[in-house]
Amino acid sequence: MPLAFYRVGLGSLLVMQMLLATVGRKTGRSHRVVVDILEHDKTKDIYYVSAAFGLRSDWYLNISANPTVHAQVGRRKFTAQATTLPLKEAEDIYVRFVSHRPHYVRIMMRVIGVRIGLSEDEIRSLASYMPVVAIKPMAT
Repeated sequence: MPLAFYRVGLGSLLVMQMLLATVGRKTGRSHRVVVDILEHDKTKDIYYVSAAFGLRSDWYLNISANPTVHAQVGRRKFTAQATTLPLKEAEDIYVRFVSHRPHYVRIMMRVIGVRIGLSEDEIRSLASYMPVVAIKPMAT
């Protein structure tokens, strides 16, 4: 559904989600996906997004092969560099995200089929199978 919003020009309504265009690791073609923004560090201008379907997500595998992506957040469009965060940093981001949006997290975990409680240890465990990716806009 979020991808449809971007297709019809309503992406600006989705301020907590990012449209990401990656280059296919096998085909070389552009692929688009909408991902959740866990956090935006405004000082460094880095967006942190979740690979909710894990290490085998096509977009995640694509950025592992080619980390240059095109992104859109609301009306802002940019080319960026994608980098997978180390486990400890990813854990910390998940803890902050869940503390700010616990109801959303419960709903999304059900949608993607993950059964998890909201204790800090359980939240930190998300990072081991749902990596966090830093999306850093490139200077233009």
